Order: sequence, then C-alpha cells, then structure tokens
Amino acid sequence: MGYSGEEVMGRDLVHEFICPDYRVKVKEVLDNALQGQQTADFEFPIFTKDQKLVEILLNATTRRDGGALN
Repeated sequence: MGYSGEEVMGRDLVHEFICPDYRVKVKEVLDNALQGQQTADFEFPIFTKDQKLVEILLNATTRRDGGALN
C-alpha cells in the first residue's frame, strides 16, 4: 500500500483508509471477526499512500489445523 509501519500504527484503518461507501460494512466485518463470526471472501477498496484505490479480498474465517498446510 506504500505506507511504512510508523505511518499507520495508531491510525484508524476504517476511517482513514477505507473508501467512505464501504466503511460501515468493513467495520462490521472486522467487528464480527473479533467476536468469532466469520465472513468469507469480502471485497472492498482501500486507498494506497498515493490515493489510488486497490481492491482487497478479506477472508475472516477460522483456520483449522494450520499445520496441515506445511
């Protein structure tokens, strides 16, 4: 996205980087994930440092037996 860690730490991801039309839904998906509610394959745009929009595919689902992927 073009940002350094120092540039993004402590900033509000949803409010500052998500396109306004998607803020409510992205916040809902992230809040649900923190409560254990899964969302698979949710797409939304996010702003890069130079203000270009990039599509992100978010998969907030439980990963089971992660060792099986090795």
